[in-house]
Amino acid sequence: MAEQLLAERGSAAAVPVAEIVGRVGVTAPVLYQHFADKDALFVAVHARRMRDFRDTLRRSGSRTASPLAALERRGRAYIRYATTKPDAYMALFMTPTSLGKDVFDDPEALELTAFDDLLANVQACMDAGEIPTGDAELAARVVWIQVHGLAALLITMPEIAADVGLGTLVDGVIKAITATLVAG
Repeated sequence: MAEQLLAERGSAAAVPVAEIVGRVGVTAPVLYQHFADKDALFVAVHARRMRDFRDTLRRSGSRTASPLAALERRGRAYIRYATTKPDAYMALFMTPTSLGKDVFDDPEALELTAFDDLLANVQACMDAGEIPTGDAELAARVVWIQVHGLAALLITMPEIAADVGLGTLVDGVIKAITATLVAG
């Protein structure tokens, strides 16, 4: 219920605890037996959405032997997730976070954001000789920035794909990203 209200309202601040417990049919003390406070509840909602996102990306690249092909599939899955679940995607990646830590310095946060999987995929591309060896973390950040940029534009300005078609635009961007990686 908290997740549904969050999608409807756009932010945790706009969702009163009284409404959550009212819709679920429990009292606030019952809610607080499971969560320390409202923030903890919405951190749990965020973590569940992130697991769904991470699982989607993992499944996308699991059926190929080529790390570069897996990276391309991962990019397409990322865009598909963002465009088919825009509320969840925006909550995950287009609103300020309350993680309170540097995502890139915290292994738990890296796992939560699925960046560790992306980094491992880029490193596998390097190890397989599909892209030149280099700074895998920098390359993974660049890939993430580019794919996220397209995802954000497709959510906020879907007309960007109107003339060429969504599939053509996504394929073009994904191929450009991998071509850049291959070129070094």
